[in-house]
Amino acid sequence: MIMSITIEEVSKIYEGIWKSNINPVELQTIGLCTKFYGDYNIILINKPYVYDKDKHYLNFSLTSMNILNIGNSNETIIIDAEINNSFKKKILDDTKKVNMETVFYKGDKLFLQTLDSFVKLPPDIKYIGKSILIEVRKFYKGELKYYENSKKYIEFPDNFWTIKIQQVDRSLRITARGDANFLRDKVNSIEINADIHGFLSFKISEKSQINDALKIIKGGLKKNDTP
Repeated sequence: MIMSITIEEVSKIYEGIWKSNINPVELQTIGLCTKFYGDYNIILINKPYVYDKDKHYLNFSLTSMNILNIGNSNETIIIDAEINNSFKKKILDDTKKVNMETVFYKGDKLFLQTLDSFVKLPPDIKYIGKSILIEVRKFYKGELKYYENSKKYIEFPDNFWTIKIQQVDRSLRITARGDANFLRDKVNSIEINADIHGFLSFKISEKSQINDALKIIKGGLKKNDTP
C-alpha cells in the first residue's frame, strides 16, 4: 500500500511551484532531512500528484517526495521535480539566500540530528526539543554549542539557556537565566528549581509544557538583546 499525504491551503505561485504552511516539526515526522536553513521549508515532489486549484490542496505519494530543507517557520515551498532545471535552480538559490539570513548553524544541526538519532527517545520528546529550538530561533539568532563533559547544548554568544537530552528518564533538562522563586508563580505546568549563578532549571517531557518553557527561556534574555 502506497502512503500519500494531502497538503491543504495550497496556492500556486508558478507552473509546478506551490506554497503552503506546514509546521517544520511535523514535516520531520513524514520524511528525512539533513538541511536546516533559516525560514523556508522546501519539498521536491515527483509525478504522479494531484493539485486541485479549486479546493486548494496537493496530494502526492510519500515515496515520491524529497524534503530538501527544513526551516524555522511554517512557510513551505513545494516544487515539481520535472520543471525547468534552470528555473528550479534559481528558485532554490533565491530561497537559500533568504534562508541564510536565519541559518541553523552547526550546533543547532547537531542538536536536531542527535535528537533524531536516539531511537529509544519517545517521539514527543523529539517534538518538544525541535519545537523549542525553532521557536527560540525566532527571537534570538544565536547558535547552540555542545559541551562533551556536561552533555549540554549551551546558547552562544549569550548563554541565557541550555538544554540537555536525558535518555534515561526520557526528558529534556533546561536551564535558563532567571529567578526561580519569582517564576514559580508565573507558570503552571513546570516545576522550577533554583540552579547556580542566577540560573534556574527544570525538566520537560510533555507537549503541554512547551509554552511555559519558552516563556521561561525568553525571560532570560538580557535587556540589550534584540528579540
